[in-house]
Amino acid sequence: MTEKNSALHRPISPSGSLLLDIIRASAAVVVVIGHLALPSFYPPGKEALVKAATAAVVVFFLLSGFVIRYVTLRKPVTPAHYYVDRISRIYSVAIPAILLTLLFDLLSHRINPSYYDANWLSNCTHIPFRILANATFLSEIWAKQIFLLSNIPFWSLSFECFYYVLYGLAFYLTGAKRLILFVLVALLAGPSIMALFPLWLGGCLLYSLYQRLRGKRSIVIAMTAVIEIMALSLGLFHRALMPQLNAAQRWIDQAIPYSPLLGRVSIRFYEIGTVAFVLMLFLLLLADLAPVSGKSSIANAIRFTAEGTFPLYLFHFPILVLVFSIVGTSSKSLGLRAAILLGVATFAVLMGHPCNLLKLRMRAWLVTVLRIS
Repeated sequence: MTEKNSALHRPISPSGSLLLDIIRASAAVVVVIGHLALPSFYPPGKEALVKAATAAVVVFFLLSGFVIRYVTLRKPVTPAHYYVDRISRIYSVAIPAILLTLLFDLLSHRINPSYYDANWLSNCTHIPFRILANATFLSEIWAKQIFLLSNIPFWSLSFECFYYVLYGLAFYLTGAKRLILFVLVALLAGPSIMALFPLWLGGCLLYSLYQRLRGKRSIVIAMTAVIEIMALSLGLFHRALMPQLNAAQRWIDQAIPYSPLLGRVSIRFYEIGTVAFVLMLFLLLLADLAPVSGKSSIANAIRFTAEGTFPLYLFHFPILVLVFSIVGTSSKSLGLRAAILLGVATFAVLMGHPCNLLKLRMRAWLVTVLRIS
């Protein structure tokens, strides 16, 4: 192994690991806050906060690619181990999320049918088919957008699971077999899912750049200067720059016209992703220069909280539907919404450990059943 390639196999520093936990936990909270600002929960809605939720989802895509690249380079395993790890990781939270959605949506409809029907009735046709499509992560192929009742955020799992499969094929296979299987899976996924695959791969690139640049103070100093200049310029010349930025955005929108085959995907995912990529790289490199103990009580608390990130992302929406079916949406009290946010986050964090135990049991069961050595 060359020195250049060996850099990619270094463990992430404790400070870098904690930073990643903070980023993913923060992104999950931003998603919940953004969804709390939807018209269905806070009429007529807060568009800026809703857009922030979209930005947080982009961060999750980058984090996902980063982690997968780290896992496959740092701990080389067989294709069977890779896919078993992904299956157990996803289903240990997805199965409880599906069951919770069915139960909470049923309760929400019983408690406040007019509220539920006004917002999510269109997602309740052919329920067994919707469950099957989401449980197999085929709900978004070719921009179908088959929602799991009220649980709108479930859509992103269809994207991520295809990326896991595609990455595994590209990483572990070679020759014609790799090419043929990759093309077949890509054709099954369709244009909408494949349109964001480069964004997810950006997370893989982020990992590689981080490993190659870490420890280089000159890079951090240069990035700090550039970011400060850009932030200062935007702050000082905001009014003068906004017309030019808006004009550039309109030009981009016209140059890349929307297609129904792209579904929910737009160029804004990449605009957000570019900014997130640079900031995450900068923060990771900066964190490496400020080493911290990974065994402190604060570090343990951060890790414990971050363990509930995935449950928070998949559980929060049906919980919000149930809560607002009970309390209604007329109150604009920030205190009430803060209490709801805290309650939902606490529930998810407490569910993080049981879901992790389920993941370990599922992994052990799959290894035994499939006779993976």
